[in-house]
Amino acid sequence: MNISRIDLYEYIKGFFVGESNTIFNNIHYGEIPQILTDSDSKHGFVVIRLGTMDDNSEIALNTYVTLRCYIECYMPLYNGTVNTTKYKKVQEAVDSVIKRECSKVNAQYNINTDSLLSADGYFNNNNNSSFGYIASFQITIT
Repeated sequence: MNISRIDLYEYIKGFFVGESNTIFNNIHYGEIPQILTDSDSKHGFVVIRLGTMDDNSEIALNTYVTLRCYIECYMPLYNGTVNTTKYKKVQEAVDSVIKRECSKVNAQYNINTDSLLSADGYFNNNNNSSFGYIASFQITIT
């Protein structure tokens, strides 16, 4: 069983490597950075968060861990409001890669299709305001 958190961050980052949307180039782990780069401010950024690992092992049967992963995609506001075109494009891209991972059989990590949730959020750091699409799902590690 591979339960290294950095391996999980890298696995999830791999969902977005090579995607055509420039927002996926700025990926941070754990928290929104305190200081944004020019690229973060201009193109937006992604934050990958991992929840607590819950041991769901059964005595003398199966050993497995579950945790919730959050993918937060923050896009700069356009003229003080949400750039709905970019938001929709990001939402579709994130949902697509998560669904693609869900369909994999015998994958390194299993994503439960029934655990997908989404929300939106807002981030403000001095002069940088961003609106975010947040997707989350549960990962099972066996």
